[in-house]
Amino acid sequence: RLLKPKISFDKYPFVGERVHFKCNLFKERNNSFTYYYGDEHSRYNYLDVTLSDKGKKVSCQSTNRNGVKSNFSNVLTLDPHYGPEDVKISHTGNVYNVTEHDRLSLMCSAKCYPGCHFSWTDIQGQKTYQGYNLIINKVKRLNGGLYRCHANHTEVTTKTKVKDITINVLYSPKFNSYIKFDVNYTKSKRYTFTEGTLSFTVIINGNPKSCIEMYSSDLNTKTAAQFSSNGIYYSIGLPHMSCENTGNYTLVASNGIGMSSNMTVQLNILCKPKKLLIAPDDTHTELGQEWIVQLSVVSNPKPNVTWVNSTSNLWELIEMKDFRFKFTSVVNASQLSDYGVYGVKICNTIGCITEYVVLQPKGKETIEISETMDYLVYAVSGGGAALFLICIVTCWFCCRKKRQQNKAINEQPKNKAINEQPKNKAINEQHKNKAINEQAKNKATNKQTKNKAIQEQPKIKAIKEQPKIKAINEQPKNKAIVQQPKNKAINQRPKTKATNQQPKNKATNEKPKNKAIYQQPKNIPENGDHEDVEHLYDDISLSYFPSVHYRNSEHEDTNAYTNPGYVNLQQPKQEVDNRHNKNESSARKYVNIK
Repeated sequence: RLLKPKISFDKYPFVGERVHFKCNLFKERNNSFTYYYGDEHSRYNYLDVTLSDKGKKVSCQSTNRNGVKSNFSNVLTLDPHYGPEDVKISHTGNVYNVTEHDRLSLMCSAKCYPGCHFSWTDIQGQKTYQGYNLIINKVKRLNGGLYRCHANHTEVTTKTKVKDITINVLYSPKFNSYIKFDVNYTKSKRYTFTEGTLSFTVIINGNPKSCIEMYSSDLNTKTAAQFSSNGIYYSIGLPHMSCENTGNYTLVASNGIGMSSNMTVQLNILCKPKKLLIAPDDTHTELGQEWIVQLSVVSNPKPNVTWVNSTSNLWELIEMKDFRFKFTSVVNASQLSDYGVYGVKICNTIGCITEYVVLQPKGKETIEISETMDYLVYAVSGGGAALFLICIVTCWFCCRKKRQQNKAINEQPKNKAINEQPKNKAINEQHKNKAINEQAKNKATNKQTKNKAIQEQPKIKAIKEQPKIKAINEQPKNKAIVQQPKNKAINQRPKTKATNQQPKNKATNEKPKNKAIYQQPKNIPENGDHEDVEHLYDDISLSYFPSVHYRNSEHEDTNAYTNPGYVNLQQPKQEVDNRHNKNESSARKYVNIK
């Protein structure tokens, strides 16, 4: 029979780890082993330990090549270790609030078997507290910060776990001694500025954040200030502050922890004189009496009051309260010239104002002086209104003049058009006359061809064929009488002028004038194309027949038949009528008689 083997493990079993077992049999080799884990057996020599394996018995048995089994080995009862697991701190949450100067007590726990060692560490202060319970009897604000609980296994110190918590130490607010009004921080709580808005910064140490309120010096009036914060820096913005608001102001900071904290600042607000009141309202005084005047004004710093007029009287300060100053002065009305306008000038380092009062006579003093004073009052008090009225009137005249200029500019094209109408009419007449002249020119050009044939005929033949000459030759008168005008007509007729200087050249070379149109003799139409033959000779000027008398005239000359210049025109006209009636086909040729 084989010897009894001995079983052991390589490390103490921990929950969640694998443990290897070893079965030893002295002086025996090449044997096989069977491992028994409670009611189970297996050829594997390892076990994954769980918490339920606590109390489980483990043993082994050896078998040689011949199949001979040994006795069971010794028995190991499992008592697996575990932890640290599920580390906890007695306070729930990651932040623990504690008020300054209070006692702090925190407990750390973990699941460990057979046990754990605990300790605390101040991460910020690098301080270690031993034990599972963290106790600080009197907490200071410096004790605040991150704390860490360490849980270490008692058997295996390398097995450890931690848990963190933040200690928040609460303490009441406290103003820092520094304050910033402009750019730099200063310890001075007094600040001077000209009336307007103001913003400044203070430093408040406190946890949690503070709420700030601002009160006037009596601590009864709350100021409508605006507050903002960035860490421990708090900005305070004030609305418009006037010089009447000069004084001490108290800042109150509170955060619900302990007592509130206060800081007092002194604001000196500067302004030029304002809110001037002059008394009495009645500025009448009798001649030889004194006129006592008082004024009240708000100013910071103290103002200086003087008379604008050259008077030796001075102003005296009689009262000062809340930056309202009262002054008094006396004016002696010893003579009439003392009545009039008096100017009061109030100045300080910020600025000046000037006010005018009028001293008027009282009682039976000269009415004219009173009226003069009234005029002066009107001149002084109404100067601005008069200047405004002058500006309005000037603007009205300027606008009126501008409108008139614009109207004249707008009407200028109309007037120009009206003025240009006669000019246009004259131009139209000129074009019309030009058209008439052109028409006459064209007509003269057309007649040129007709007259050319007449001009080329022999002059003597043309003279013989003239109806007028023929009519003269046919008169039943004394041959001598007839011959005389005929010869005279032949000799005196301007043949060369009528033949050579035809109107053609004048019409061709020169533009015919209107007068020339009416004075130019008509050319006798050919082939009987003239409709009014009866008036064919109506345009012959009588100047060519000197001393000629007509038979049926009211001024008939009894010597008509004996006058050598007498010509009977009825016979040539009758001959023309006869030729027209017979519709002669042969062309008739005439010579214009000038």
